[in-house]
Amino acid sequence: MKNQNHPGIYKLSPSETMLCLIKSASIGVIACFLCYRDIRSLPLAACITIALDIYLQKKTKEKKKQLCLYHFKDFVSSLNTSLKAGYSVENGIYAAANDMEMLYGNNDIMTTEIRNIAGKLRIRIRVEELFAELGERSDIDDIRLFARLLAISKRTGGNITAMLSGTVNVICGKIETRQEIDAQISEKSFEQTIMSLMPAGIIIYLSFSFPELIGALYGNVFGRIMMTAALGIYAAGYFWGKKIVDIKL
Repeated sequence: MKNQNHPGIYKLSPSETMLCLIKSASIGVIACFLCYRDIRSLPLAACITIALDIYLQKKTKEKKKQLCLYHFKDFVSSLNTSLKAGYSVENGIYAAANDMEMLYGNNDIMTTEIRNIAGKLRIRIRVEELFAELGERSDIDDIRLFARLLAISKRTGGNITAMLSGTVNVICGKIETRQEIDAQISEKSFEQTIMSLMPAGIIIYLSFSFPELIGALYGNVFGRIMMTAALGIYAAGYFWGKKIVDIKL
């Protein structure tokens, strides 16, 4: 069963958690101010903050998972190079760990994981078990595939370098395709975000340019109903748009 929460490897730092909360609270307060301009709307702002904070934390963890996948591609590419140079699997992992540290530094999630694996290899824990564990904790199918390949290679013997090279090329090809698709999706996602900001921009523009027109929507029951409906439609449209551009492979 896949771990959907990724509690360990993708755990948010206190600064990341605080940033998500600040963003959520800001959006909640601004949304209620634009729609109601009434202090009695603060409970609704709190509800928006809680819901949005959960959503933003989830998206932040998904971005971390995406970054781990990209960095895993660099790791297996480095490992493949080491194997072709005549290294054993274990020594190739040590060399690849050094390459990862030079590329991404010590604070990178995948670099830390590979460093931990390299350390455990020194106390004679089997490499296939370590990557199988990483595959489950990271919830990345390509790492699971790599772990299964290592297990088969170790069990059957033969030319491990040749067996790994072919699979590594397949894994790298898949991830590169994913990167290209993600880059195109990011452009559309940015466009969708800009479009989502337009309704708020229109309200702000009308508030300054035609205050008597927009003022009719505040301080009465009809206006609150209209603004609540508009807020609900806006929220539904925003998350629907995010759902459309969120393509899973």
